[in-house]
Amino acid sequence: MFRGMYYRIFFASDVKNENGLRRFAERCISSLIDKVKKKSTSLRQKIQKLERQLSATKTVLDNVAKESLLSDNEFFGIQRRIRNGTLLIVGILFTEGLLNYFSTLVFISGEDFGIALLRWLIAIVLTFGAIGVSEKFIEAILPIQKHKGPDAKSRSTVLIILWSTLILGVEVAIAGVSEARARDIEGGQSGGLLYYGFIILSMVLPLIAGGISWDLLHFYDSYKHTRKYSFAQSSWNRLDQQIESAVQRLEDYYNVKLNGYWNRFNDFRSYKENCNKKKGITEILSDHFSSSFALFKQEADTRYGEIGGKIVHSHK
Repeated sequence: MFRGMYYRIFFASDVKNENGLRRFAERCISSLIDKVKKKSTSLRQKIQKLERQLSATKTVLDNVAKESLLSDNEFFGIQRRIRNGTLLIVGILFTEGLLNYFSTLVFISGEDFGIALLRWLIAIVLTFGAIGVSEKFIEAILPIQKHKGPDAKSRSTVLIILWSTLILGVEVAIAGVSEARARDIEGGQSGGLLYYGFIILSMVLPLIAGGISWDLLHFYDSYKHTRKYSFAQSSWNRLDQQIESAVQRLEDYYNVKLNGYWNRFNDFRSYKENCNKKKGITEILSDHFSSSFALFKQEADTRYGEIGGKIVHSHK
């Protein structure tokens, strides 16, 4: 009773019309499309954003030189080696910097800001300069052979002379600075074990750091590319899952609404057909999309378009 009253009040024109079933089916399709499009706007925007990120990730994957990538066993071994080497370099950097700074206290005294800044600048320049020049000096003598890379460049006599001169100058500067502190530690005396030990330590630490850095450069590019590729692969999988999840949510919502409106149409259809029998009216739906659920869904799919607009993507 209430159902009939509902249809007679809100859809009186469809109940009275000889083509009321077609009209009501059209209402259902239109309402379905409007509701789904309104609800899916945010999901579509999210999918489109994820697809743009996926496209950028694919560009990274395609542009990485795969022949230089490390195997899993190589990657984790080299990763540990790089971390240990980096830790040693940082430790030497701070140690050498402090040694140089404390050495400058002997011949640059005073507590003014400018004097303190000068001491720190001398210590920093000597430390970074010594480590950088040491690395270049070793590289000039022993050119770096990149891991899975082309053959190493041949030695350059000009570069060997250049970096040898620079390393000699930097080491002499460090020796001069550290000698002042070493003499101060020995109480103004020179020639003791501690005296020479302090000077040699200050001179050797940059060479050790430069040697470690030179060694790491052999495989750092391959490690960096492999790490970038692995991160891009992880991002690809994560974005792909997010897209599939968003598309699935959109499809689920669409299918729920589709079935809901089909059931609504069938409910109206049963009521309308009873009314038609009383009036002697026969509505033919064999050539209409409302004649079956398959045709109803096909019509809805055609009007709504491809759900989610999911792009086709693949990578190896």
